[in-house]
Amino acid sequence: MMFYRDWQLIPSASRCVVKQEGPDLHSLTINGVLVKDSGTYQIVAENEAGRVHCTFNILVEGGCIVKFLHL
Repeated sequence: MMFYRDWQLIPSASRCVVKQEGPDLHSLTINGVLVKDSGTYQIVAENEAGRVHCTFNILVEGGCIVKFLHL
């Protein structure tokens, strides 16, 4: 499972934590969300059966996510 923001791979770092929480559950947590975290996000899963993705927009204003729009 890979997470992208504005088509760039998001590495697991101090503010952005990519975690596998179970065999079929992955998460991306952005600690201390900032306006600059707004953008187009994509989740990509791939295995021997194929590849699927989900793309969505997140808008951050004043340190809070104010809009989450699935594309």
